[in-house]
Amino acid sequence: MDDGDVDVQALMIPLLAARVHQNGYLPMDRYRDFRAVFFGEATADQKERVLFQIFAAAGLHHSLLGLDTHDTYRLLGRREVGMEILGFLTREPDTGVFRHTTIREAD
Repeated sequence: MDDGDVDVQALMIPLLAARVHQNGYLPMDRYRDFRAVFFGEATADQKERVLFQIFAAAGLHHSLLGLDTHDTYRLLGRREVGMEILGFLTREPDTGVFRHTTIREAD
């Protein structure tokens, strides 16, 4: 693995401890963690727990097996958001010059 690569699986493993109702983590704890992350000073542990909650809400840990077509597409839509966030965390942006191209009107 290159120095710039991120091990996604290693990133996810510590986040599993943030499950609600596991290890004494309650819905009120989740509420306080989100408030600290978005409106106050959050600890590293709070940030990790909130990240896991976002991934869980996006359905990254849910299986698609056995779902009907409607539920599959609904979950895939949620999962797309989670995958975008995961991508922001694990992929360095291209450092090249941004080039905006437009379609020129014919003369």
